[in-house]
Amino acid sequence: MKDSRLVFTDGELPPEDSNPSMDAADAGERITELSVWHSRPDVKKKPQSEKLKSEGESDAHRLQKKGLKKRYAAKKRENAEKTAEKTAETAEKTARKVGEAAEKAEKYIREHWKGIAVVIAFALLLYFLASLFSMCTAFTGSVGGIVSEGSYSAEDSDLLNTEDVYLSLEEGLREMIAEYSESGTYDEVKFDLEEVGHDPYALAALLSSVYPEGWTLDSAREMIDTIFWKEYRLSENTLYETRYRTVSIPDPPYTVQEPYNYTICTVSLRNHDLKEIAEDILTPDQLERFNILMETHGLRPDLFPESDAP
Repeated sequence: MKDSRLVFTDGELPPEDSNPSMDAADAGERITELSVWHSRPDVKKKPQSEKLKSEGESDAHRLQKKGLKKRYAAKKRENAEKTAEKTAETAEKTARKVGEAAEKAEKYIREHWKGIAVVIAFALLLYFLASLFSMCTAFTGSVGGIVSEGSYSAEDSDLLNTEDVYLSLEEGLREMIAEYSESGTYDEVKFDLEEVGHDPYALAALLSSVYPEGWTLDSAREMIDTIFWKEYRLSENTLYETRYRTVSIPDPPYTVQEPYNYTICTVSLRNHDLKEIAEDILTPDQLERFNILMETHGLRPDLFPESDAP
């Protein structure tokens, strides 16, 4: 069976990485194994004299181990003191070198202060430009949203074609009003007319607010008709009168008052501003977009050069 006794050689220290607690635990496990082995029936017990001798050797071993622990602790304190001395010496050398470096740096700054000032100014400029670029990057996203809100949501060709269609509708309205006088249907025609005309930028803004995702002349044609007949309200009022005229009878000569019907037609035209129509048909969000487009002219102030709109 493996010998479980702890053996130390005089003059040697336990290894630096040894753990006394682990060694003691290991020894305890070995002692337990020995106790179990001695308690087995097939194992012969040693005589009492040998047992006393073994106990004496064990006591001597404990004293020897205790002495080694003291020497190990003393050696550890000695190493710690040496380490502290080396640390203090190193710190002193470091402080001396730092002082020398500071003196050299101070001397260099005194001799080259102009160049250093230029370098610092350049560094500050780079920092400022980098910060400005960062701000511009964040601002670009906001600007993109603002540009989108302030632009018409249709191509120039559709905007121009829509304006032509709307002008054609207005021309048709003028011809309709003129027919009241030319047809001879009424004995008398009276007119109460407001001006025919519109702001093309308001029309483009209104359609772009209704269709913020985009529109064409064909897709918006129904809405164009709706807007037109909301802007213009044409009405007529016909008055029927019974009037009398003098009729001469030749034989025998005499005169009579002959009744006849007389019709008077009053034609009225009201022009509701497109801004009023926007307030009437748009949602709050759409109306906000409409107001922005009216301010920016869809970022296309040159699109309708003949317009009198401000």
